[in-house]
Amino acid sequence: MPIQSHLFMHSFLNPGDHSGRVAVKQLPKKVGRKLACSGPLSDPSAIPFGWGIYIVEGLNTILVVWLLGAGLLSIFLLTTAWTAVNNDAQGGMGIGQFALAFLALLLTTAAVKESNTLPAFG
Repeated sequence: MPIQSHLFMHSFLNPGDHSGRVAVKQLPKKVGRKLACSGPLSDPSAIPFGWGIYIVEGLNTILVVWLLGAGLLSIFLLTTAWTAVNNDAQGGMGIGQFALAFLALLLTTAAVKESNTLPAFG
């Protein structure tokens, strides 16, 4: 039975003794024999198989692409609506340019916050 994500993250982010918790009880355990390699370590086909916890870090690229697409579509609709209602193409394009700059600023801020580092310039 998989561990629920909130239990796993609580045990991961809050150091301490979690040996009696549900998350640790549900982790698979090796019982009965030692781990061993079935062949020589120099043979690439004899790599031992195992299990573990795989944690993916970084931005959720699929979510970022969907949010970017939704942002661009809403900017397009806003610009088109402004131009059609007010008969003002320059004003609509100005609003669109401001909105695009704001969207770029938001995405850059999210990427810098996620990586916890500032981008290197020059």
